Amino acid sequence: MTKRYRSQAERRENRRDMQTSSTRRRASLVLAGVTLTALASTQACGGDGTVSHPNDQSLGSGGSSHAGTSGGAGTSTGGTGASGGSAASGSGATGGSIIVGGAGEAGHAGAAGADMNCGATALSAERPVVNVLLVVDKSSSMSKTDEYPAGRWATLGQALGAALDQAGSRVSFGLEFFPFADDPDATPDTCETPKNLDVLVPIDSGDTTVPTIEDALAKFDPAGGTPTADALAHALDYFTNGDGEALPGTSYVLLATDGGPNCNADLSCDAATCTINLEDSMATNGCGGSCCDPKLDPSGPTNCLDEERSVTQVKALAKAGIKTFVVGIPGSQFFANTLDKLAVAGLEPNPDAPPSYYAVTSKDGAQGLADVLTRITTGLITSCRLQLTSTPTDTGLLNVEIDGQDVPQMGADGWTVDRTTSPPTIVLAGKTCDYMETHGAENVSITYGCPTVVR
Repeated sequence: MTKRYRSQAERRENRRDMQTSSTRRRASLVLAGVTLTALASTQACGGDGTVSHPNDQSLGSGGSSHAGTSGGAGTSTGGTGASGGSAASGSGATGGSIIVGGAGEAGHAGAAGADMNCGATALSAERPVVNVLLVVDKSSSMSKTDEYPAGRWATLGQALGAALDQAGSRVSFGLEFFPFADDPDATPDTCETPKNLDVLVPIDSGDTTVPTIEDALAKFDPAGGTPTADALAHALDYFTNGDGEALPGTSYVLLATDGGPNCNADLSCDAATCTINLEDSMATNGCGGSCCDPKLDPSGPTNCLDEERSVTQVKALAKAGIKTFVVGIPGSQFFANTLDKLAVAGLEPNPDAPPSYYAVTSKDGAQGLADVLTRITTGLITSCRLQLTSTPTDTGLLNVEIDGQDVPQMGADGWTVDRTTSPPTIVLAGKTCDYMETHGAENVSITYGCPTVVR
């Protein structure tokens, strides 16, 4: 076997450019729902106007400021409000942030008669426990170098490394290859998948498993067919009967492949559903019809497109509560219809469809592949219901900001206050809610003590 990297350090060095440009860009797919947690407590108006934080971090002085020019002396609540304030931005433990005050802006704490709850609530994504089993195609076609100078296999390794490093401990990862033998050191048969309940890298915290996954991608070389259905069945076994059954949290499969599923010897097919014919437009003439014809090759039927069985296995995973992401790298374009069906059945289709699967083209290059994988492994705030951490006396002094943009209250795309919860809950509507559910948000900020932006 040809070793593609000399060391772990070299692999990380080779990924540096990809990781730098992709990992800071939180993108549009949500790996899992999130629980919104308030990170800042309210402050009394007047006084020093400092918001206390669970991490004892001062978020700024002068109270909550959304707009204004001055903050005069407070007469009804005591103390003297700082004019302008010099607030800093405080970040939530896992994502959200809240801006209190702001250089040159007015501190509402000093406004006469200001709300006693003049403070701020920061909402942030407290990510649930998420488990992802990477089910990676290791068929012989993955060794091709048509699209990537380093080849499909090495490029997939680099891209996965960049994405997994970014996710870090926020996601627990595991790995299985297909085809693969029960004994990792054995050479698998063309269509072999493990018979036991183990996977090559059992799911554990990303901090623990990512280096092992990267080593495995460097250690093993592509060979064999594409037994996708059997690999998915093995994944289901791991999650329902093996060690994966005891995992806390929500589990997913991420299927990465460069071709169509095959390896079902019970099939027979014509040229329209023979993977050899589908991948090579000249093959039909060369074979005089279907290249999967057993008269030409006794093992020919194993090259028939095994679509129905693969979709059935993805549906079985979904029924067990395990959704599937489908990523197709160059070579998979010949099987776009099949991968679309898998993605839809897996209940995690590409929100930017068509296509419904995550398609990576040769034009996208290695960076494009890394970006797609990073999108999938990044969790973002997606809830349309944002609960406050305390009850303001005047909900007319609330303001909502998403990714730095004010969200006016009125209109079909605005927000309402659900007072049936305690504390109240901000409910996003229309396109604002759609944005949160399909694209997510880096930061959500809710402040009170300032007149509401209505339109």
